[in-house]
Amino acid sequence: MKKTVCTIKEHHVILKDHQLEHGSPKKPAEPADPYAWIEARRADCLKQGKFRDYYFTFAGSEGAQAFFRIQDRLQDNEYWELAAIAWTAATLIEPDTLMWMRVLQAKRPRRELLMTADEHAALAAMPDEIQIWRGCEREAHIHGMSWTIDKNWAEWFATRRQRPHAPRVVLASAFCRKSDVLAYFTNRNESEIVINSANLLRVQSEPITWPTQAYNPAVLAEKKLAKATAASKRRKAPK
Repeated sequence: MKKTVCTIKEHHVILKDHQLEHGSPKKPAEPADPYAWIEARRADCLKQGKFRDYYFTFAGSEGAQAFFRIQDRLQDNEYWELAAIAWTAATLIEPDTLMWMRVLQAKRPRRELLMTADEHAALAAMPDEIQIWRGCEREAHIHGMSWTIDKNWAEWFATRRQRPHAPRVVLASAFCRKSDVLAYFTNRNESEIVINSANLLRVQSEPITWPTQAYNPAVLAEKKLAKATAASKRRKAPK
């Protein structure tokens, strides 16, 4: 079917005629008190049992606190799906370690929904004992829940806020049994292993001095994607 193409001027004339006949679309009114509006929205979501909608009225680590408040009211599929989203969105895990332990070790059905099919497959392909790393701003933080199988990522996390002449940061390494892994997440390209720190094996740490040339896996991933996109466009371009 051949598409009808009109000029920008003709498009404006058509739009004006449509508005004269049907009226211009009305812009939604701004709430007089945005805070009161969002609180009312949250209360309405809870009243109607729309827990997923309730969760998404929060952002970042606030979402984790929202999840903690509603977790016992969730169906099993919602529980595990939102647990994965809340974990990924959280910017600071340590203050809520005990709560996260309760969430991720819950004996609820449908636990497979915590991870994607690709994440399940990747974890299944790993050896029974996995080497993992964790980048920390100080030695006291090495026994956390969030680790990675990518040493470069751990080094980046350790040094991302470091400045010259600042205290040295720490790179921790350990091993864990695959059977003890609570989750494996790849949605941020971090190859993240989530584990109860009590199950870590052979934990070691070493200081990292200020790097002369920072390594950022995120930047390299973006460059790799851009290169692949450019190559794809070249293949599709008419010869």
